[in-house]
Amino acid sequence: MFSGCIKLKYLDMGDFRTIHIENMKKMFYNCNSLVFLNISNFNTNFLSSADNIFTGVNLPIKVIVKHVGNGKLEKELKSLNRTNITEI
Repeated sequence: MFSGCIKLKYLDMGDFRTIHIENMKKMFYNCNSLVFLNISNFNTNFLSSADNIFTGVNLPIKVIVKHVGNGKLEKELKSLNRTNITEI
């Protein structure tokens, strides 16, 4: 969705409600300027893939999520260096 947006720094999708998300693969791939991401209204319980969602995100990033779902998103979040994860 935002793959390759190298100038993207702040993305607040906290008001973007989803019933469920199945694929977040490479969603923020190579968004190497991203420092803030709010996906707190994303329902990730049905997530089948989050592979490489943050590959290329090199800066410390603050991520706000409702919960990390079934573990696929959690694995990718833990791969980020110096990440501040807030679950609400």
